[in-house]
Amino acid sequence: MKNHSTQMLECKKQGLTGKGKFYSFKYHPELLPVFPRLPKNKKLTEAINSGELRGLRATSCLRFGGECNSANVECKKMRGRQNNP
Repeated sequence: MKNHSTQMLECKKQGLTGKGKFYSFKYHPELLPVFPRLPKNKKLTEAINSGELRGLRATSCLRFGGECNSANVECKKMRGRQNNP
């Protein structure tokens, strides 16, 4: 079974991904780092505080439509994973 990140990289190489919707931190604070003071989040937090990073852009799925995410039923089938309700 293939994980989603591997599948996404393969789709990207084949040109099956694109730029999706932009989600501003102002309207989607749930996208902000949960633990901004952790060393691994330091650069991200600095970019947000300086205004350099104002949100995140989702990746669009050009193969099945919508946003690229691990919950897509068709993507799960391609990874060898069945849809478990």
